[in-house]
Amino acid sequence: MKVSFSTAGLFPRDTLDALKLLENCGIGYAEVMPQSPYEVKEGFGREILKRLDRLRIASIHFPLVFFSAFYNPYEGMIEFTHSLVDDICKLGKMLEVKVIVIHPSPIFEERYKNELFKPVILDNTRYLCDKCKEYGIDIGVENGPNGEGKTPDGLERYIDEVGRENAGATIDTTEAYEAHQDVFEFVSKSNVIHMHLSDHDLHDKKHLPLGEGAIDWMKLIKVLKDREYKGYLTIELLYKYLLDSPEEVIKKNAEFLNDLLYGKITEARRKNTTIEK
Repeated sequence: MKVSFSTAGLFPRDTLDALKLLENCGIGYAEVMPQSPYEVKEGFGREILKRLDRLRIASIHFPLVFFSAFYNPYEGMIEFTHSLVDDICKLGKMLEVKVIVIHPSPIFEERYKNELFKPVILDNTRYLCDKCKEYGIDIGVENGPNGEGKTPDGLERYIDEVGRENAGATIDTTEAYEAHQDVFEFVSKSNVIHMHLSDHDLHDKKHLPLGEGAIDWMKLIKVLKDREYKGYLTIELLYKYLLDSPEEVIKKNAEFLNDLLYGKITEARRKNTTIEK
């Protein structure tokens, strides 16, 4: 398992600056969350490779700013989405990423919406999988409180419905508890290929720094080791915790996770920082 850090938590900083900040903090791997149309282009990939010395891009999160296009059944928007997917996959190949993260379909309570939107979302997801397969990239479908990945069984069914060999599960710890689910059930039941880590207080505070909530991190790392998980552990915090003193927060969270991985955390030292929530 390797420690990674998502640029999503460093919003609204420029993505290149965010990546350089992570590198300067000693982080070895990063997940890129593109924040603009240019940031899915190969030209942006070349800028990343030119700017960075040691930091490697492990994964890309499909841009949140483009999910409305990904879900849109209008023919012109389907064409736009496929073009967008082509660009993201080419960027992934250039950066040699292992995983691209995507969200599953929302749950549509009204039948007409389900019949109109879900087939398009599934087809776009399959298109993403097929394009990424050409480059040896896997697709991590992420659990979440508002979609078909709300429960472990729901996420598993949805991935089966996508029906592609390179589609697996991205498990987000906070999103599991926000959906009132047990993250350990997700990890035990799913074909986990990627992880998003942040803490949760089991009430309303989410994407907290590691060790600042109620998640049993020692248990989670043990379960992942027992399952011989070899993927990335991507720290994905709510951006408000990184607006001030980001270097301190990045280093403390990475240190906390590395100490967990190498058995340096004891029951008496399970808390991380004292960041105000």
